[in-house]
Amino acid sequence: MPSYKATFSADGKESGGVKHFYENGKLQAEYTIVSGKVNGTYKQYNENGTLKAALKFNNGRMTETVKANKPGGNDDYSNPDSKEPPPFVKSPITKGVKFFPDGYNKVYNANDEIWLDGNFKNGQLFDGKVYIYSSNGILKRIRIYKEGKFLGPPKKKFLKLRAMKSCKKFLKILTQISQK
Repeated sequence: MPSYKATFSADGKESGGVKHFYENGKLQAEYTIVSGKVNGTYKQYNENGTLKAALKFNNGRMTETVKANKPGGNDDYSNPDSKEPPPFVKSPITKGVKFFPDGYNKVYNANDEIWLDGNFKNGQLFDGKVYIYSSNGILKRIRIYKEGKFLGPPKKKFLKLRAMKSCKKFLKILTQISQK
C-alpha cells in the first residue's frame, strides 16, 4: 500500500485530493489542494481508522475546528494499564558501539532513528524509553518503562500546569517585545 497518494498539476505541484497512509495501510490524513493551498476539510485519522481531527480550510487558512481530540488522551499514549513488556533486543543496531545485555544502551531502528534508550536487563529494556515513529519518520510517541513496567501518560494536572507556565512565559515575551 502506498504511504502517500496525490494528483499533480502540469507544473508538478499537488492538485486535488491528497492522502497519506499509515504503515498498516489505514488512512492517516486526507485533504484537497487548490492553487497550491489546502481547501475544504482536512481530516486526520488514528492508526485504527477512527477520526482524530477535522479542520476546515479556506485558501490555506484554517477557519474552523470541526473535531479535535483532547490533548493527553489515549490517542497520544499507549494504554497505561498495558501489561505489554518492554522490547527484548535480539540483533541490536548500535552504530558500532558494543551492546551490553545488562547495562545502558542506545538502540536504533532500520531508519537510523533512536528506538530504545535506557538500561537493559538480560537484553530487555528495564528502565528507559521506546521511541515510536510514523511511517514518514516523525516521532509519534514515547513509551516510558520503569523497572520493566510501562508508566503511562503524564497526569492531566501536570499537563495543565505545564501549559499554564508556557502561556505565562509567552505572554511575558510578547509584553517585552511590545514595549521595545
